[in-house]
Amino acid sequence: MSLVKVIRNGQITLPAEAREALRLKEGDYLEAAVVEGGVLLRPVSATDRAKAWDELMAIVGRPKWTGPGPEPTDDELMEVVVEDIRKMRHGYDQGGSR
Repeated sequence: MSLVKVIRNGQITLPAEAREALRLKEGDYLEAAVVEGGVLLRPVSATDRAKAWDELMAIVGRPKWTGPGPEPTDDELMEVVVEDIRKMRHGYDQGGSR
């Protein structure tokens, strides 16, 4: 266990072994909680909202089709849905279970 000194404005320096074990680097955030007999420091991730928004928009903007062959048109997709509904209704008409 290493000794840590509190300096002006309550600043402390975490020993290198603790930073390495937690993979902390400059600019990372720690959450401080007062616990019985001490202080618990826990790494937390803080996200730049603008960067996160840009990354989300890039994901949303990607093509969604992952099936085999080319992506069906809206009309082709509607035909598949209508056919599936017909098959399902036919099964119910024949006494099929839900």
